[in-house]
Amino acid sequence: MRLDLRHFLAVLLMATSSQLLAAAPQWQNLSPQQQALIAPAIKGEAAVFDQLPDQRRQRLAEGASRWLQMSADQRAEASQQLATWQRMNAVERQQVLERRAEFRSLPSFEQGRLLEQHRRFEALPPMEQERLKDFYRRNIEQQNLLPPLVQPLDSLLPAPLPPLLSTPPPTSTPGGLLPY
Repeated sequence: MRLDLRHFLAVLLMATSSQLLAAAPQWQNLSPQQQALIAPAIKGEAAVFDQLPDQRRQRLAEGASRWLQMSADQRAEASQQLATWQRMNAVERQQVLERRAEFRSLPSFEQGRLLEQHRRFEALPPMEQERLKDFYRRNIEQQNLLPPLVQPLDSLLPAPLPPLLSTPPPTSTPGGLLPY
């Protein structure tokens, strides 16, 4: 019985270690497209990639795979987000990471409410968006801190538009006069 248990543990260890090795690909196991995407990050040296920590190699490979599956519009948006991230200083990046973690910790209904607010904001004309951003920035500067994510912004955003009427309201009365 003892020998069988040892054999089972050895097989289990080999199976899990092979899964761990499979999770972190080697350079030669990547597709040419993945290699082309990752090469600038490692200065084109395969040996550098193979020496990276397993988790980093796995993230790079998964990121390259996701990029290859994106549409042109999704790639453009991702490129813009990366450029924004690269322009941030360390403090700004940390704030973004903390706020993302805070958002993910919220209940799903609260996340939905915030996403709806964001959708409404994005639907505003650019001048109105700028006005709200300026208002928000002034508020932050006065408080010298970031407001919590759950702070309602409904008072700043316009109310949701009512549904369209099936028939438009009359623009004049039978006598030719406008009703107002």
